[in-house]
Amino acid sequence: MSEYTQGVCHDGAAILKDGKPLTIEQILEGLRERDALKSHVVAVAASVGFADNSAYQFEAGIQVHCINNAKRFAEHLHAIEREFFMVPGEPDEDYPDAEPDDECLVNCWGSTTEQYVEQFRAALACRYPMQPIVTDQHGVYRFEENPIIGHLVRNVSDLNRIAAWCMENDIEQKYQEQLAQLIGYSVSGYGTLSYVSDESYERADSLCPQAEGHQ
Repeated sequence: MSEYTQGVCHDGAAILKDGKPLTIEQILEGLRERDALKSHVVAVAASVGFADNSAYQFEAGIQVHCINNAKRFAEHLHAIEREFFMVPGEPDEDYPDAEPDDECLVNCWGSTTEQYVEQFRAALACRYPMQPIVTDQHGVYRFEENPIIGHLVRNVSDLNRIAAWCMENDIEQKYQEQLAQLIGYSVSGYGTLSYVSDESYERADSLCPQAEGHQ
């Protein structure tokens, strides 16, 4: 790093850089570079949340610490996306013989915070366990019934009472969706239930062709 000092030359005071006097143009260029660098530092400080009058605005160590934290948090989030929200991708029309890359159910690039939260919510719903789909004796695709749950619903209680209880107690829709699956609802009927999300129905519907041959 260069050392700046003040000195005296033949025509008066001078600013020295590493012991050598600077010209007026060199001093002006240095001041312009300083102003440009300051604006960059202010922009970086603002990006990590420091106000214009913050005492830490020009503390490089603190800014680097904040940037490293942001990088680490992003890496954590991307690790979660890769671990839990990757699904098989669609074949590329231009390269039909190529193995499709996996796709992520959420996309933080170009999304607002609100959009990303909605994507994350929808992805969680897709990842929630779903009952296997089978074909009944009439060729209708339906969820495989859990006989214990079916007995409880038909003989111990009934769907109307359960629906009323869910409404009174603000039971999340994912649990109601799961109950409909556990009692063996047909997939087409499942799609008509008011508490079933479009994402859950579409996921079930996409599994129907794979259920052929299961009784």
